[in-house]
Amino acid sequence: MANRLIGFDLDDTLIFTQHYYSLAQADFARFVVENLGPRSPNTPTIIRIAEEKDMEGIKAKGFLMERFPTSFAETYTEIARKMGVSERKIQAGAREAYRIGEQVFQPEHWIPHLVPGARAVLDFLQEHGDDLFILTTGDPRVQNVKLEFYGLGRWFGERMFVVPHHKKERMEEIVGSRDKKDVWFVGNSTRSDIKPALEIGIGAVYIPQETWAYDTHDLTQLNTTRLNEIRRIGLLPKLYASGLR
Repeated sequence: MANRLIGFDLDDTLIFTQHYYSLAQADFARFVVENLGPRSPNTPTIIRIAEEKDMEGIKAKGFLMERFPTSFAETYTEIARKMGVSERKIQAGAREAYRIGEQVFQPEHWIPHLVPGARAVLDFLQEHGDDLFILTTGDPRVQNVKLEFYGLGRWFGERMFVVPHHKKERMEEIVGSRDKKDVWFVGNSTRSDIKPALEIGIGAVYIPQETWAYDTHDLTQLNTTRLNEIRRIGLLPKLYASGLR
């Protein structure tokens, strides 16, 4: 069946993202240990505190780019104060912690290609005449740079949408009057991609990928009759040929 409408998430679906967040966490933990010395918490504890502050930051900052580096600065400040470090050193350390967190938004730290198999899949769908779109959650200042950096306009043209929140509502707007049995959304996040797709009645293709805690959601309370799952994006043409639900 031609002229299907197929949407894609961006981060960790078409491009690697969690990878460089993990590298930043590793750099930050090393900085804390080296800067504060032997009395500093161990690496898992440092990362856990930062992740908790990052999750808390969603309530105040949403998906703005400042949230992630702020979680590093706040973590360093909390640990250093408990250790009795001088305020002057805390301020300097917090600035460096913030700088480490900012690295995730700098293109020189990005993996410069799509996930393996993604280009071939997008070419396949384009050749079959399907309508494609990207719907990604995040800060437009970052996401729009990514969309250009990876040359995704080749497949999606102007149908690339960035939302800071309310992904479900935007998804409904994009689907519009299309017959929902001919619409699917492809993503790696059960919370941000699969849940909203199933809730509005379109099909979903779930590609499990290591991601951050926020993206995890229990789907057992949802109607999963149109839920498809594949191990990697390169298997999408095979699923397409066998019949998407």
